[in-house]
Amino acid sequence: MKMSVPCLPMRMNVDLLSPNFDYLVSDSKIFEDFVYTPMPEALNEYHRRWNNRELEVKISEYLERDIPHPFVRGHRVVLDRQLCSPNFELLHFVRMTRLLDFDPMFLEYLDDKFTSNNPIKHALGKMKFQQEERGNVVGCVKRTIINFNSSSGKKINEVQTVWGESLIDFHHKLLNSEFANSKKNLYDASAWLKKGGGTAKDYYIKNTALFVRNGILFENYSLQGCELDFVRDIFLPSFVEVWKNTGNKPLIVALLPTESQNDKYWLSYPQKHLEITDSSLMGAHLSGMSHPLASSF
Repeated sequence: MKMSVPCLPMRMNVDLLSPNFDYLVSDSKIFEDFVYTPMPEALNEYHRRWNNRELEVKISEYLERDIPHPFVRGHRVVLDRQLCSPNFELLHFVRMTRLLDFDPMFLEYLDDKFTSNNPIKHALGKMKFQQEERGNVVGCVKRTIINFNSSSGKKINEVQTVWGESLIDFHHKLLNSEFANSKKNLYDASAWLKKGGGTAKDYYIKNTALFVRNGILFENYSLQGCELDFVRDIFLPSFVEVWKNTGNKPLIVALLPTESQNDKYWLSYPQKHLEITDSSLMGAHLSGMSHPLASSF
């Protein structure tokens, strides 16, 4: 018996038992209809599932009774990044969550390897700050805060800034300057994910299963460049596997407007964080540890 995807346009006719991943990534509208759930629907569906005790048992067994403690009590809306930092993407997420009766969570993977080939990780080392005058953006300033040659291939929790501070500590300092006590909203899932298996697909299955009942993920997936391979070969198989085995579509809401999700603006920072960054860079420069402040991508 074939299992067809519910609540999707009939023209898609997606079969969860043998999905065509090339078809799903062939058109952004097809992909978005398949993966994302509109926020009002996601909220309603979440509440229905949270009160479903049979589903609670099923998810617990699926995750081998190993649900991370922040998710046990549910009511979580989640931004999942290797290292969370108060760029415009995160600020947009927080604004969205303030409209909801949910606790925002910044889910991190600090054991992941640092690489400049990943735009999100690259932007953590070469930061872009928007300059404003009377509320209007008039330009941007860029700062390099790590040595990319020596940092590439290291775990994120091993990378240091050019002034000797942990990259994690620096970005968390910026985050705390934006949101006091933000530490209580941070969760490093590294140890939990590693228990899920040695491959990316293994831990993506485990991670995705959290968003069947215990929370709602806010995310965007790009179908451009190397991200297309990741979406087709890792994310979609994991997403379908969880959907098929739990009988419920993981709840993922598009974080950013999909038409502008690839704009580098989202990975840049408000001007106020430039002062903290320049203060650290200047101290390093004066002590002979760093190169000049200004840099370019």
